[in-house]
Amino acid sequence: MADDLLVRALRELGRTLDTGPVPDVAPAVLARVAGTVPRAPLLGRVGRRLRILLGAALVAVLAAVPAVREAAADVAGAMLRLPGVVVRAGEAPRPVPSASPAPAVAGRLGVELGYSRPPVTLAEARQRAAPVLRLPAGLGPPDEVYLHGPGGRVVSMLWAARPGLPALPGSRIGLLVDTITPSDGPLFEKYVGSFPAEQVTVAGRPAVWIGGPHELVPIGEDGWPRYDLGRGARGTLVVPLPGGTVRLESGLDRAAALRLAAGLR
Repeated sequence: MADDLLVRALRELGRTLDTGPVPDVAPAVLARVAGTVPRAPLLGRVGRRLRILLGAALVAVLAAVPAVREAAADVAGAMLRLPGVVVRAGEAPRPVPSASPAPAVAGRLGVELGYSRPPVTLAEARQRAAPVLRLPAGLGPPDEVYLHGPGGRVVSMLWAARPGLPALPGSRIGLLVDTITPSDGPLFEKYVGSFPAEQVTVAGRPAVWIGGPHELVPIGEDGWPRYDLGRGARGTLVVPLPGGTVRLESGLDRAAALRLAAGLR
């Protein structure tokens, strides 16, 4: 789907570009391939400058097209693609430090994750994410709820640590459940380094378990990854469901996380 969007956008761009008269370059190209001519006159200094200018213009035009931008982000270096989530090998690019970070207005748990928006009610979240929104059985309503991403398509629900729900390292958070309503492109990127992403099953549905520390990068309102808002994540279970994807992050081991995900209602 993403590849088709990119191909269509490139074809449409080709129809609109005016490159002037087209010279007969076939003899020069064939001679260059055969190795009989070291360099054709067309590929001299002027030709190189023209290629650089056209390349820069092409990049600028493509970057202005949201569908192409999301397609490029989705296919570049992806190790695993799920609805709304892309898992990549290696490490996330290092961001340029922000000179004036946004003021934190989140609740006491959301601040620990770097959220800068105020929490919303569970009823508001249900209006945005229904019928995808799922809550773990037996935990009661979340302590804090947030909306993120383009169009508020990510609902983040936080539960404080409690017996049976250990705190994530360095925080008071016991469980984070992200409900993702995807569109054409991802809303999260995960960089797992050399740590494996393992395929598992949740209530008969295929899912992905990432048991070790990894980097989580959200996609901003403009469709580009927000590396400046990236953070370290721990044991995470990603479960694709009809109409969306649920991402559970906690200090639980794999077996306990699978039991918790199986009870999503």
